[in-house]
Amino acid sequence: MKRKLLLVIGLVGITLLSMRPIGFASAQAAKAKWTLMVYIAADNNLEPNSIINLMEMAAVGSSKDVNIVVQITRLPDYQGFYGEWGGTRRFLVTKSDGGLSAGDFQISTARFDKYITAFAPHLRNPDAAATLVSKGTPQDKEQVAIQLTVPTIETQTPLTPLQLQDLQDLGTTVNSGDGATLADFGTWAVQTYPAEHYGLVMWDHGGGWSMIASDDTLAPAGIHMPDFQKALDTITKAAGQKFDFIGFDACLMSQLAVMVTIKQYANYEIAAEEVVPGFGWDYTPPISALVANPDLSVPEFAKAQIDAFDTLYSTTEKKAASSYDMGLTDLSKVDDVIKALDEFNTAVKASSGNEVKAISTARGNVQQFGSVGESPDMTNAISSVDLSDFMRLMTNLSSDAAIKTAAKNVIEAVSKAVLYHKTSKTLPQANGLSIYFPPDGNTFTTVADGDRYRQEFGDLLPTWQDFLDTLYGNASTAAQGSNLALKVTTVSTVQQPGSIYDPPVISYELNGKNIVDVTANIIYQIDEKTSVVLDTFPISSGITTEDGSTVNDYPDGSLANDFYWNTKIPSLTDGKASALVLMTTNAKDDKHGFIQGTYTNQVTGDQSNAWVLIDLETYQSSGLWAAQNTSASNHTIAEILPKPGDTFEPAYVTLDDKGNAQLVASGIVMTFGKDPFTVTDAPGPDGKYTVVLKATDASGTSTVDAGAVTVQNSGLDPSLQGFKDLNFGLNFLYPGTWTDVATYQRADGTDEEYVSDINGDIVLSAIQFSDAASLDEAVTKVQDEVNSIVGAQVGETTEVKVGADDGKSITYQYTDADGVQIDGIAVAVYAADTQQSYMLKIEAPTDMASEAQTVLDGVLSSTQFFQPAQ
Repeated sequence: MKRKLLLVIGLVGITLLSMRPIGFASAQAAKAKWTLMVYIAADNNLEPNSIINLMEMAAVGSSKDVNIVVQITRLPDYQGFYGEWGGTRRFLVTKSDGGLSAGDFQISTARFDKYITAFAPHLRNPDAAATLVSKGTPQDKEQVAIQLTVPTIETQTPLTPLQLQDLQDLGTTVNSGDGATLADFGTWAVQTYPAEHYGLVMWDHGGGWSMIASDDTLAPAGIHMPDFQKALDTITKAAGQKFDFIGFDACLMSQLAVMVTIKQYANYEIAAEEVVPGFGWDYTPPISALVANPDLSVPEFAKAQIDAFDTLYSTTEKKAASSYDMGLTDLSKVDDVIKALDEFNTAVKASSGNEVKAISTARGNVQQFGSVGESPDMTNAISSVDLSDFMRLMTNLSSDAAIKTAAKNVIEAVSKAVLYHKTSKTLPQANGLSIYFPPDGNTFTTVADGDRYRQEFGDLLPTWQDFLDTLYGNASTAAQGSNLALKVTTVSTVQQPGSIYDPPVISYELNGKNIVDVTANIIYQIDEKTSVVLDTFPISSGITTEDGSTVNDYPDGSLANDFYWNTKIPSLTDGKASALVLMTTNAKDDKHGFIQGTYTNQVTGDQSNAWVLIDLETYQSSGLWAAQNTSASNHTIAEILPKPGDTFEPAYVTLDDKGNAQLVASGIVMTFGKDPFTVTDAPGPDGKYTVVLKATDASGTSTVDAGAVTVQNSGLDPSLQGFKDLNFGLNFLYPGTWTDVATYQRADGTDEEYVSDINGDIVLSAIQFSDAASLDEAVTKVQDEVNSIVGAQVGETTEVKVGADDGKSITYQYTDADGVQIDGIAVAVYAADTQQSYMLKIEAPTDMASEAQTVLDGVLSSTQFFQPAQ
């Protein structure tokens, strides 16, 4: 759960502040206002993050009215330098005074020296590192240790070394993944630190309904919800009251199944639907607010926490946080959500329409959580989706009035339960409450641990289980007679072979019912024995729904379609080693890419299946997401902090004969160091490629077919990319750093093809006119287009050349809805040889008009026309 930090080592003198005696409170005679219990299960790859969060707590510390009580478990043979102990200890968090580390978290200079010596070659200043080891004072080393491992979260409250002495040392055999351990901690806390109000924060890996709080040594599968419920029952009985709130500094826990588990033991839940980014909660602001006003209500405390969380990941750590959210739920309203779900299930079962089609299409387009690009393995294992967004899609896709009404009632119930929620722009349909929903019966049984879910929640959420069973059964029955079939018919280029200038267009025919996904995989032969997937992307079939949104909806029956491949392949490098890689993206997140491989912690030797996060603005690594070393019953992913010297080995992806992905070690090891990894999205090497197309229906049944294409990119300018549409009969070059071609369906039903720069500021589009049979008629059509723009000021009309044909350009200017002044140029052209008419249009903010003009000049000079496909 951490981003990579760059270390600049220098010998810095600091003044040693006088250290006041460290005192710890014991059992208090009178109740405090609050006792906050924080259960840190850090015997796993998240352990470094615990230090950061403890420092955030200690920036404020406990007061006479607020007790902050922590139990932390870390590796028995802990190898870090924040203390020389492993196992489990309990602490009352007191305010740090800015002096040297002390107590249990005193920084071990011997371990620090060993680390710096071993990994000096990977640091920015190896000579200064050697000097630090030989001549540096403890103060110097502590400052560098914190620079290396602890970011600046609150600029106004810099984090300082910990000065905590344990209240209890429980040894190295305590299992933090056991509900009994949590029950013991909570019972001790309420007896030792009685209070009027209690809050519990669970810190660790989270897996929604599947687990919370793992222990790599003794219980990697974590605490399952039935055992979590037993622990909460024990603690609340000892306290004689409910928790005011239960918070989860853990991934994926704002899920209905979790809420059903805890609703009788707490008034509120604070949690995320999505995975929680590397630094977890920002504890300083909410604890500061509570200490300043111990009468703060839970909604006010939660708002402070959620706002701080949002601020952290939208500012300081926005590059590392691919997606995030956090919300507050009133658990007393959860029963209303369940009641609304009951009514929805009743309406679905009473419907006479093809609800398999509507439901499976909604599931295929719903807001998912735990996504790492288009890699389906982890996302399907988690199978958590936004409940309100699914119901929104059902109101659009179902033709049954009763289902539409029931879906709207679920949305209303969720909106009343979720009191406060914030999310990143990359989660546009996250509404604060998720639900377990595998896409098909096969995924439910073999990937998403559905049998255990049924055992644990079949009785707690019987209606939802009935809904899933009905869907999977009906989908399976429908699939038996659908005759799912797929055929790649042609792989076309204007010239042979294909290239970045002349992208191959793959045409295919598809037949079936309730189709939910069509995916293309581009395979290249690395060597004589290994053919690997180096590009993968979904083939969309978009429709516009009642609320104006666009969804993928593959029609039943026969379909003929095509798509193109830009022939570019990403290459990853650490500055020394490099490898061709598969970089996947998420359709709802255009800011990040993901590269899968194996991460190795060089201190512990532990290895994890991991994904390097790539910032698509800089094409540099900005984070690392790692799956926990888990059993099949624990599917979790978290952001971790690689240190200089740690390594990453990209994985090659191969396909079996059914189109299922398999991972193969690349054998190319890269090392984290002073600079981030970088990705070059370059023209693919010359040679033969295979395009494998895979179609899947609602039952999970798949079929594949393949076509071959030869690519020759050598000698071409890699800064350019070809725009080509077979149906338009149009090909031109545009900047290679821009987006791929996308299609927008206009109000009159015609298609507009467009590309843009990476920020979406300059937009270039093409439209074909089917009813313009001359240049003059094309000019009239373009004039009508320009005049239809609200507030447009039309400028000059100029004669231009478009390839070998004559054209006319019209300039115009208008102010968009955001108040930005836009300059536009629209070009009309009639291709004499093919007898086709077009409009080529480019728009940009006025201060980027010169750059847009340069792009348009290149487009016009490189344009070629060919006979459109019939």
